[in-house]
Amino acid sequence: MRLVDSHSHFDAAEFDADRAQAHARALAAGVTRQVVPAVDAAGWPKLEQVCSEVTGLFPAYGLHPMYLESHRPEHLRELRDWIG
Repeated sequence: MRLVDSHSHFDAAEFDADRAQAHARALAAGVTRQVVPAVDAAGWPKLEQVCSEVTGLFPAYGLHPMYLESHRPEHLRELRDWIG
């Protein structure tokens, strides 16, 4: 069975030490694709890097609603430019 994880924060610092091993465990469990949503504008470069280095990870750029206090109006313009 091939599974898609539609919301994983695989770019989070908690995975920095063992991202490859965690990815291998996901693949072994049948998770072949993961959508990785952004948290904030500052994290977009790392999200891009991680998803380009790990097969089956797909970035979802945006501004996570749980972190509204860290977002600024200009981040919406930056997001448009980033994904453009």
